[in-house]
Amino acid sequence: MTQLCPDGGSGPRLAVYGVLPYTSLWLQSLRNLSPIGAGLVVLPHAAAACLVALVSGRLMLKPSPRVGATAGLALAGIGVGTEGFLTADSHWPAIVVGLAVSGLGMGLIFQVAAALALGTVQPARAGMASGAYSTFEQLGYAIGVDVFGTLAVASMGNALSGQVADPHEVAQTLSGGGAGSLLGQAPGPERATLDHTLHAAFAAGHNTLALTAAVVLLLSAVAVLLLTRRLRPRRDTPPVMPVMPVIADMETVRNRKRPVCNGTAPTQPRNHRTARPWKHCPGHGQQERHRHRHRHRPAQFTKPS
Repeated sequence: MTQLCPDGGSGPRLAVYGVLPYTSLWLQSLRNLSPIGAGLVVLPHAAAACLVALVSGRLMLKPSPRVGATAGLALAGIGVGTEGFLTADSHWPAIVVGLAVSGLGMGLIFQVAAALALGTVQPARAGMASGAYSTFEQLGYAIGVDVFGTLAVASMGNALSGQVADPHEVAQTLSGGGAGSLLGQAPGPERATLDHTLHAAFAAGHNTLALTAAVVLLLSAVAVLLLTRRLRPRRDTPPVMPVMPVIADMETVRNRKRPVCNGTAPTQPRNHRTARPWKHCPGHGQQERHRHRHRHRPAQFTKPS
């Protein structure tokens, strides 16, 4: 799974968060919501992502790339896809459900991607893996806005073709949140018609972005579901021999090398200062040290000739 998604999940971020800036522009420039109001509309996405990331992190100690990534990509694709059916008369309730569902999917993707990025490297390289994960995360945001911005201008230009004098120029202004300035420059009798045209063009561009992102996410879910099958162990693979008997034998050999206190003092220790049989007696505490010090001390030590 790390080889399939080495960038820490920048692909889903490219798709989902490449559409989200234009959702915010649609809410503010076309639906006349304040920045705080637009943020409250988008809040279900962030809340769902945070909640699912916390819950899945507690329940899945070892997250399955196949289950977590597939479910997350599928939910994100379904949620973004439901945002791709706006019309000129649509308002913010039309996208709330889609934002919440896509947030559920992104919460799963966050948890699985972070666990894979940090869990497949040695602990000494966890900082390097975290830095690479954050770098590719931000890269996904940047590339998503650029790619979907180009697609938005092209889609809005096609929708405005035949409706205004310069479709490309109007599409660039409209995609940047300049619907108010375009209406202010229009003559009074034509403002109502132009307002409906701009609403329809922006909705068409937003629908193109949302449906494109949904297709990308759903195809990614299918790819993860199919490609991670090879991670299953084959039936003809010989079973792995247990290592516990070997470890037990090693412990036995190690214990044999240690002198055991049997209540008698060594016959001829090399140095009476280092002859401390209580050191190798398991379970003896500080009180037993004093007893052993006097019980096992030889009466006389003779220097070897």
